[in-house]
Amino acid sequence: MLTALLVGLILFYRRFLSGRGPFRAACSFAGHESCSAYGLRVARTSGSLRVAIARIARRLGRCRDAYLVGDGRVLSWAHVHDRPPQAIVDEMRADAETAPAIGRMLGARRAVAWWRGDLASVRACTGADVQRPRVTPDAGRVRRGVRKAGLYAALAGAILLTHVPWLAIVPAVGALLAVRTFVGERLRFALHARWAARRYGVSGGTGITAPAIPRAK
Repeated sequence: MLTALLVGLILFYRRFLSGRGPFRAACSFAGHESCSAYGLRVARTSGSLRVAIARIARRLGRCRDAYLVGDGRVLSWAHVHDRPPQAIVDEMRADAETAPAIGRMLGARRAVAWWRGDLASVRACTGADVQRPRVTPDAGRVRRGVRKAGLYAALAGAILLTHVPWLAIVPAVGALLAVRTFVGERLRFALHARWAARRYGVSGGTGITAPAIPRAK
């Protein structure tokens, strides 16, 4: 019964919410199996609501972490790319991820390894399915983060003026989560900027001497 409810919620999202308003965001795995398609599959096949929800939560995290952020001088990445490539692969296989999705994550992991000069991880990521990573401009990422948090906050404020103010808790939580994600990303970018300055001499508006992100073979 509860699994059927989860399936229904995902179908409702795909039909009426996906790509609209605050849900308008590019899925890192689009073109193979989007997050909603993955969620629908695991909801129907996991055999347990708890397992399905845990897998979907991890997939949403990977969707956020599958792309990198850069400004032409600094490359920034999520915590997952500090892990050994094999650990990423093992977790994704345990979550019934497809080979193209694993290749997408390994593409980002390999780019980070190149940037850090970690040749062992570069070799560990080598494979026919490894795809070229997506690098999001840092300025655009900042604008989207601020806009998303502001939209949720405005929605919460508008609901507070209605006859059902308690419903404002939903967008308020969304705003808090958006702010937390935004702050976390900014701290990570600042950390990687300092690291790049020490390793490659990248600073201010000067050019970049760090290695370029390689194309997937």
